[in-house]
Amino acid sequence: MDNPYSEEKFHNQDSSKISWKADDFYYHSKSFGWYAAAIFSSFSIAIIPWLIGGRSDYIAPGVTLLALLGLTIYAGRRPEKKSFELSNSSIKINSQSFNLSSFSRYWVETYDTHTQITFVGVKRIAMPVSLCLEDKAITDKVLAILRNNLPETIPSNNIVDWLMRKIKF
Repeated sequence: MDNPYSEEKFHNQDSSKISWKADDFYYHSKSFGWYAAAIFSSFSIAIIPWLIGGRSDYIAPGVTLLALLGLTIYAGRRPEKKSFELSNSSIKINSQSFNLSSFSRYWVETYDTHTQITFVGVKRIAMPVSLCLEDKAITDKVLAILRNNLPETIPSNNIVDWLMRKIKF
């Protein structure tokens, strides 16, 4: 008897709709040295306002240090498994649905271990939405749907994106 929950049926419900489960982002495992360097850098950066302020201002360095230490802790969070569903008109991530018309374009970044697809919103203040795909077959199907519905552009080359990729944040 045909298994209704087979992997093949799960991914191929019809040619214009694909569903899969994946981590919400690619986790770069960080060593103790990475965290030690981040904490050292945090203290080094936080001391600058203290020196500029005549060694009497403790609020600005304290706030800076707390923010940087918070960012270091945030960098250690693990991804969670999410359900994704892509059709010709929308993308659904868990229970949140986005119309593809709310995105102006997307770009693809291919790494050794995964492919990341980032959607850029039509509105300037819209946060980008990213998909992290490790399965090549699913990636090909997702890209086939996207190429028919949105223009592809080159990855963002702003300094913040470059820095985040460089430090494997």
